[in-house]
Amino acid sequence: MFREPDRIVAGVRTEAGKTRITELVRPFTANVVWMTPESAEMTKHALNAFWRRRSPSINEIAGICERVGRPT
Repeated sequence: MFREPDRIVAGVRTEAGKTRITELVRPFTANVVWMTPESAEMTKHALNAFWRRRSPSINEIAGICERVGRPT
């Protein structure tokens, strides 16, 4: 996943910054979502919150599956 991300979210202010980041991430992906640094930061927080909320739900489902799959 780290070496083959679906996308990279990048916050830039200048065309030079965009060019530099493009060069840096080229080996990993061509799918870069460009936005302002402020929007990129908010996107990071929103995604982190989503994953934090999703993880306990998945863990609960996994626990149910384990209990159901075991004979009593």
